[in-house]
Amino acid sequence: TDEEYLSPKFKAMFGYEDHEIVNNANDWKKYMFPEDRIKAIQSVETHISKGVPYHLVVRYRHKDGSTIWVLRRGKAIKDGNGKYTRMLGTHTNITLLKRSEKHLELMAHFDSLTMLPNRASFIDQLPKALSRAKKFRQQLAVFFIDMDNFKQVNDNLGHLAGDSLLKLAASYMKKSVNDCFIA
Repeated sequence: TDEEYLSPKFKAMFGYEDHEIVNNANDWKKYMFPEDRIKAIQSVETHISKGVPYHLVVRYRHKDGSTIWVLRRGKAIKDGNGKYTRMLGTHTNITLLKRSEKHLELMAHFDSLTMLPNRASFIDQLPKALSRAKKFRQQLAVFFIDMDNFKQVNDNLGHLAGDSLLKLAASYMKKSVNDCFIA
């Protein structure tokens, strides 16, 4: 049967009132991202056929149009004859965790002031750029840009002036360079 119990709290996680989503397996799945829906179905099938734990992170479309990340955990339950008759599970909204991870990833590879790629990003991307250039027989240039006497700007005019100068220089670099890696 396609009958499922979806708690009001579950429905509220997606921004819906209890009556707006029916207790049908196929109704609420339409809110899941299509590629994640495929992963979820495969994960349930693997859980049932191989006994692998059902533990999966998927994305859903919230009623307001935003994306929410949900950790799904479940266990298929057998009846007395060994036939799977139902699935029990939990859904935990981990959107804030995913946003934090994304922010940390961004901060690990981009300067927080200028939003230009940083040294770690350069070290990560250079081998890829070299490989691409070699594969497509293209030339590759690497530039090192230094601001002479920048310390004097900070010392004489203050760090806010120094930050403004860095942002301005970054802005000029972003406008001047297309499809290039800047570090």
